[in-house]
Amino acid sequence: MMMTNFKKFILSFFLFFFAFFLSFKVNAASANLGFSGASSVYVNEKLEVTLVVNNLSDVDGGISAVGSILNYDDSALEFVSYESLAPFPFQYINKSRKIGGLGMGNNITSNSSLIKLVFTAKKIGSTTISLSSSELSDSKGNLISCNNPSKSISINPPPSTNANLANISLSVGSISFNSGTTSYDVNVAGDVSSINIGANCEDNDAKVSGTGNKSLSYGKNIFNLVVTAPSGDKKTYTVTVNREDNRSSENNLKQLSVTNYDLNPKFSTGTLTYSLSVPFEVSSINVSAVASDDKASVKISGQNKLAAGRTTNVLVVVTAENGDKKTYTIKVRRANDPNKVLSNDHYLSDLSVSEGTLSPEFQKDVTDYKVTVSYLVEKIEITANPSDSSFGEVEIVGPDVLSAGDNKYEIIVTAEDSSKMTYVVVVTKEKNPNEPDEEESVPEEKIESLDLKSLIVQNGKLKEKFKKNKYLYHYKSKADIEIEAIAEDSENVVSILRQDDVYTIIVLNEIGERHIYTLVPENSSFLIVIIVSFIFIIVGFGLGYLIGIKKIDLAKIKKIFSKGRK
Repeated sequence: MMMTNFKKFILSFFLFFFAFFLSFKVNAASANLGFSGASSVYVNEKLEVTLVVNNLSDVDGGISAVGSILNYDDSALEFVSYESLAPFPFQYINKSRKIGGLGMGNNITSNSSLIKLVFTAKKIGSTTISLSSSELSDSKGNLISCNNPSKSISINPPPSTNANLANISLSVGSISFNSGTTSYDVNVAGDVSSINIGANCEDNDAKVSGTGNKSLSYGKNIFNLVVTAPSGDKKTYTVTVNREDNRSSENNLKQLSVTNYDLNPKFSTGTLTYSLSVPFEVSSINVSAVASDDKASVKISGQNKLAAGRTTNVLVVVTAENGDKKTYTIKVRRANDPNKVLSNDHYLSDLSVSEGTLSPEFQKDVTDYKVTVSYLVEKIEITANPSDSSFGEVEIVGPDVLSAGDNKYEIIVTAEDSSKMTYVVVVTKEKNPNEPDEEESVPEEKIESLDLKSLIVQNGKLKEKFKKNKYLYHYKSKADIEIEAIAEDSENVVSILRQDDVYTIIVLNEIGERHIYTLVPENSSFLIVIIVSFIFIIVGFGLGYLIGIKKIDLAKIKKIFSKGRK
């Protein structure tokens, strides 16, 4: 009902609107109508065009009404929706193709967008959107001279999504190309320092980036070729060029010597650390080093600045052709100045640990410290600096990896006069709480008992309440009963024997000792109970003999009677 009323309203609006136009008088005012928006679209995609008015001339009070007929080929375009953009409401009725708007005081006084129309392109080709019978009026009802615009639309095939390469070319090496294969490996010799990579697309309108001349490092070089289809779809091809690293990795010395001094120990290619002493008068030494490989380089540092009374590390660094380095060290001790009073400062200036907290806090006169760390800590670093920063030397001795419990570290400080002080840090690593503590574990107290802990009768009922030290019971049942008997001592064997309706439960330990429980029907005669019980007592004694005297394995007895526990 509401839709019917709305249609009647729209129809009345346009009838009034066009009747209203018949009474208009034409004056000298003018304005242009036109369409803005895309002039081309892909088939099956949305096309948006906007009706605009511009170039208003001598319009008295602005444009107060607009009316027109929209023309388009519905075999090429399908109407989707519209949106009013004017200062006053605009309407479009697709069935009658009428466009119109009537101002309510909000007149158009300048260039304006009136309405946006949305279509779907249906078929490839060219088509036109146009207006006819267009009429405008000013605020006084006078007609305004205007045109009937049109817009040509080109409907194109959808863009190609083909992002394949047709080929890949290499200036060095070769590959077996397939457009569906996106990764390639190429091996080149070590003397190849660059490669030119070319590629062509299957679709001439597609584009590829990443081609051209490429510098090669030794080893793996990865280059990506990115293809962009006309639709914007992308595909990446990867070319990995493996340049052979045939450079020498030899970084050993074949000779190392110091003029006028002997190295300790004697030079050997595999020995990296040496020492020697020089008198106070010698402040520099002449080190000679020759690499085993002619393509390797050698750099020597520290030989010209030997400090009196101190050990200087002279470094000999050998760099192989491929860049691998090896360092040989000569520890040169220069004698003290004979006229100098040597320092006896063998203290630390500071002491710290990378994990935990020192206890007590560091004081140079305190030599013993403790640190507690989590069981998760594998290593600890100790930092210690001598009070005499010029001549004092520090050596730290201790385990590389922490063990659970106490770990002892000694920090030995040697003064200029060779006097020493030793600080001790004991690092206690906590025990993993998830691991059993064998030292603290207490074995469960063994229960030594020949009694039953429980006695349960299924399909029946005991006449007497169970007590572990009561050995004769009567039961009531209309069917065969099932017995569950559990010993107090889990190491004992529980055997259940039946003769007619009399059940005997024998509890045996590993040395043949036994307790016997008897269950009889509630109406059994005393004589039957005595006879059957006697038989099972004999059996019990026999089992005890076998276990205690013959040393029969109790585990085997358990296995034999395991089926008789019910």
